[in-house]
Amino acid sequence: MSICDLRIHDLRCFGNKTFHFTPHLNFVIAQNGAGKTSLLEALYLLSCGHSFRTREISPLIRHGQTEFTLFARLYNNDTLSIQKSLKNAPIIKINQSFCKRTSELAQYLPCQIYYQDIFSMIDGGPAQRRTMLDWGMFHVEQCYHQQLKSYYQILKQRNALLRQNKNRQWFKPWDCELDSLGESLHSLRKNYINSLQLKIEALLKELSNVECTLKYEKGWDKREQGISLYEQLQANFEKDVQKGYTTAGIHQADIHFLTEQNSAKKMFSRGQQKILLIAVKMAQTELITAPCLHLLDDIFAELDIEHIQRLLNKISKSQGQFIISMLPNSRDHIKMYKNENIISL
Repeated sequence: MSICDLRIHDLRCFGNKTFHFTPHLNFVIAQNGAGKTSLLEALYLLSCGHSFRTREISPLIRHGQTEFTLFARLYNNDTLSIQKSLKNAPIIKINQSFCKRTSELAQYLPCQIYYQDIFSMIDGGPAQRRTMLDWGMFHVEQCYHQQLKSYYQILKQRNALLRQNKNRQWFKPWDCELDSLGESLHSLRKNYINSLQLKIEALLKELSNVECTLKYEKGWDKREQGISLYEQLQANFEKDVQKGYTTAGIHQADIHFLTEQNSAKKMFSRGQQKILLIAVKMAQTELITAPCLHLLDDIFAELDIEHIQRLLNKISKSQGQFIISMLPNSRDHIKMYKNENIISL
């Protein structure tokens, strides 16, 4: 899906503004503070129902107003709209039909964001990397989202029980359910990581000269001794009671980015890390059957000229719609793309 027109009303610095996009490559050029990131934020909201900068509504609404509205027309003439207010419940529509869950938006318009927090995939904790993994799994495996939702519902019940009761017998039903769902989800994740690794390797050959391997840890049996999740839950019972939460399971999973010598965090420069993480995100979109909306915010920072040109060359040959924000002094990098859409703010 590609967005053709976007109308913004009272979002951030925009009062009433309309933007037109081409189906493939679009450049948004402006100085800092002009609204480049806010424009990408509006597009992201139409895909996910929330901002990538904040989960609060008030910072999104233009000063002095009480609500914002976004409306987009796609190239196939479908429409998306979202209205968020300080007083009323959000209103989200796909083709004028009310959308009850934001997951419907995400499924309808897959969107990958490349923002300044991209380094959190390396610098941040495991939750950041699980979020990246869950995004890809959501779009590739139809059963994954519901299984993951069920898993977390059971996990919530078990954690509540840990704070109330120390009788092991009460935990057996929950542990059996967590074991069954956890093993299923792990199997899906493992297959996905294997496919993702191949895509990343191919992309890195086009984008850079670095190599990296993903190591996936499922969240239990760290020594890989063949211990089931149920057995791990039994072994960790006393520790779980003491801590008041479940310490093993797919909610503790992690991904490590490794080089031949050490971790990518220790061995790669900041520019090399950024290229790696861009490759990871682009690789995820290549595993999706539907074209993806790519939002790249100030993507050239930390990259040298060679990596910028290799990235642009790859983007120009890739499927999907790309909307790339940049500063005016980056214009020289896009001289060869004279026929593409340039938006000046």
